Amino acid sequence: MSLSEKYEEKVRPYLDLIDSLRALGVEKDFALPAIVVIGDQSSGKSSVLEALSGVALPRGSGNVTRCPLELKMKKSRNKDFWHGKIKYGNIVRDITDPADVERSITDAQNELAGASGMSEELISLEVTWTKAPDLTFIDLPGIVHVAIDGQPEDIGEQIKSLIKKFITKQDTIILVVAPCNVDISTTEALRMAQESNLTERTHGILTKPDLVDRGKEDEVMSVINNEIICLTKGYMVVRCRGQQEIVDRTPFDEAIQQENDFFIEHPYFRIPYNEGKATIPKLAEKLTLELVRHIRTSLPQLTEQIQMMLAITQTELDRYNSVPPTDPEQWMDFLTDTKIENIKQLKESEAETMLQTQFTMELMIYTQDSVYTNTLNMGNRMEEEHERQSHDVARPASNSLMALMHHLRSYYSIASNRLADQVPMVIKYMVLQESAAQLQREMLQLIMNYTINDLVGEDYVTNDDLTSRQERLREALVNLVSLS
Repeated sequence: MSLSEKYEEKVRPYLDLIDSLRALGVEKDFALPAIVVIGDQSSGKSSVLEALSGVALPRGSGNVTRCPLELKMKKSRNKDFWHGKIKYGNIVRDITDPADVERSITDAQNELAGASGMSEELISLEVTWTKAPDLTFIDLPGIVHVAIDGQPEDIGEQIKSLIKKFITKQDTIILVVAPCNVDISTTEALRMAQESNLTERTHGILTKPDLVDRGKEDEVMSVINNEIICLTKGYMVVRCRGQQEIVDRTPFDEAIQQENDFFIEHPYFRIPYNEGKATIPKLAEKLTLELVRHIRTSLPQLTEQIQMMLAITQTELDRYNSVPPTDPEQWMDFLTDTKIENIKQLKESEAETMLQTQFTMELMIYTQDSVYTNTLNMGNRMEEEHERQSHDVARPASNSLMALMHHLRSYYSIASNRLADQVPMVIKYMVLQESAAQLQREMLQLIMNYTINDLVGEDYVTNDDLTSRQERLREALVNLVSLS
């Protein structure tokens, strides 16, 4: 087995694990480690993803990425093997020809978002071929400032809201794509990462180095060297296919070779090339290692979160463990019993909380002076009477100890009497008065505001949702354990 094959065997299981958890829908419950790609419109974002994946993505004027696109790339050991698969909603389609990828994504976007709208529904594209890196991205729509071609007027704000939703997740690595031939400080995508204080997990990817004006190379080198806008993970620079090369259908292999030649021959950009900060292959290698390292460190916390959520889900399911009867005539009795049981559990919990607070408050030494004085005097009289009857004569050395004992007995007498009143009073108040009042309100609501069908339906839906969550979390936990 070659060194590269051993490397793939170590890397691929971690990426497959996260892909499987995402496919199960675990992201509904937790944020999963991911690489999210963002950039302004026409930043070269699509060209970077095309170069990494080796497939053509939708192109054209305006915003061509209108749904989040999960791009899963898997390296195949079979020579000349290529296979694609696209999933969205309940639809799964195989793709046998790389030339069909662009049309498949466009069709999926049109189904989910219409001809010019935007949707938050995820499209998943899986590409397996010999030259693909082991890597998974989530590509988000490019940031636009002006709506065109029938787009909603607030399309820019919609896109920013979607981007913020993804990049603010703690387990997300952010790739900001920006062209070299514009002022980096004007890049809206980079500004969003800065405003959210996310620069510590942001990579800068600079594109179009071949379009840099003569005399501006030093400025670009300052950006690459992290001297302008500092990112903890730094910057890399890549050269992808230009418009003419796209028109000429230049193969991706040839484009990679042209990129390599460009950096080797360039008087300025050969420096980042020699430092491993340039070209698509180096970018793929760096991001794969970064993502796998991120996944590995996240696994213990993710396992703990899933176990905790499973326990919570089981507790919630226990409240819905009685399935509504099939006979509609029994629904009212079922709902009444269910509501009574729910109210009972709720009020018991509230009573327990109140009593815990009461006992916590008893840690403070407090009572009214007059009550304490009366109790203390009464205790002293009883003690004196006891000594008189037993003919005991208190020794001077023990007087202070006896006085302290009198004080303690007096206070504990007050505290125990207080709790003897409070505990039954809280229970009686919560279980009888509050429970009765809430039951009355809910039964009136049941009679006046809802149909029985609606309420039984709510129970079915809630029970189904909880059961579905439990199943996906259990399967996710099995996948996590199998890797460890």
